[in-house]
Amino acid sequence: MKKYRGASGKIYTINPEPIAKGGEGTICAVEGADDIVAKVYKQEKRTKRRLEKLSLMIRYQLTDIQRKQVTWPLDVIYEESGFAGYIMPRLHSAEDFTVVCGAGIEEINLEDRLFIGYNICAAVDTVHSFGQVCGDLNPQNICVNLDTSDPAEALMVTLVDTDSYHIVNGQMMYRCEVGQANYIPPELQKRLYGGQSLSSMPLPTYSKETDRFALAVNLFSLFMNGCHPFACAIDPEEADTIDESLDIPQPSDNIRKGFSPFFYKKKGITYPTYAPDFTFLPESFQRLFYRTFVDGYKDPTVRASASEWMQVIMEVLQNKDYIKCPNGHIFFINKKVECPYCEMIRKHQERQRKVQAEAAAEARRIAASQPIHPKEHMAENYMDTRPKEPSFIESHLVFIVYGVIILFIVLFVVWYFNS
Repeated sequence: MKKYRGASGKIYTINPEPIAKGGEGTICAVEGADDIVAKVYKQEKRTKRRLEKLSLMIRYQLTDIQRKQVTWPLDVIYEESGFAGYIMPRLHSAEDFTVVCGAGIEEINLEDRLFIGYNICAAVDTVHSFGQVCGDLNPQNICVNLDTSDPAEALMVTLVDTDSYHIVNGQMMYRCEVGQANYIPPELQKRLYGGQSLSSMPLPTYSKETDRFALAVNLFSLFMNGCHPFACAIDPEEADTIDESLDIPQPSDNIRKGFSPFFYKKKGITYPTYAPDFTFLPESFQRLFYRTFVDGYKDPTVRASASEWMQVIMEVLQNKDYIKCPNGHIFFINKKVECPYCEMIRKHQERQRKVQAEAAAEARRIAASQPIHPKEHMAENYMDTRPKEPSFIESHLVFIVYGVIILFIVLFVVWYFNS
């Protein structure tokens, strides 16, 4: 055990055996405190600027609910040689958001996804209420409690890695220097494409508007069966009419160019087969996504805020604007009667059968074009019907039969006269 002194004056006894390890340091348990952990930085990560940033963050006094929403720094810790790390709330049961989005609708139903979506928005809204910005709001930095045994904690969302957040204090700005490409908005994508980096490009970089873009991407994946809003695929209906060399652009490229197959049409391009039709979403959701991804491409200030998302999600929950199909899928009530998940599964299966049939036909074509050896081909596939040369017995059978008969007659006559 090792003792650290907090900026608050508290003494923390920390178990040096880490709970988890990362690129910046280790997460360790605090003796006698089950609700907090310590992040102890590697020596080279203990910079003056990081200390200043954390010292600013611990000034915010979080409520008990807020401490469950965000692993916000609670205290800065020091060892004898100086700054060492910080104290933050502890997560006991949580999965990162990639697990949630990757789960099938049968595993995490739509109603639960609505609660999760609301709680993500509430957590982001908490950060924004401090006047601060998340920055790198990718799904690995969003944790969800999927343990339903405790109703009070089930489906709670906690934002993690908050020491990388984009923190502002008057004219002083402590930038977030990291980000996952598929969650970075177009205004930053263009600058990155031009050769700049998040750690050195001129400020401002991240903002509440960039958070709103990343939030909408995560919500879209949550409600659209794990599909990214800027993901695309070859349209099987037009596959025969397009150039075979057509490349499918990555989501980050589509973000930069402002193209999404859910909002725009492009020859030979459609959305992935595992995504339901966009119109299955409530109209209120569709409007906010359109504002964020289409209108927000040119004007980031019109993107939907976390509080707006909370309002429309709560309306759907309160009005119970969803039903269950015979196969157990919960889906939004809209003009379409058919369950979008059943329709999606049917279309996916049809496309899979078509792909398999085309693959089988191609395999037969390739097999038919292969050279064959005549003798092997005759031996394996045909009966040889050419006339064969008769054997000696076959060609003299009549004479042999007559000879035997004559011999039998001669022997009989000899026997008769001798008797």
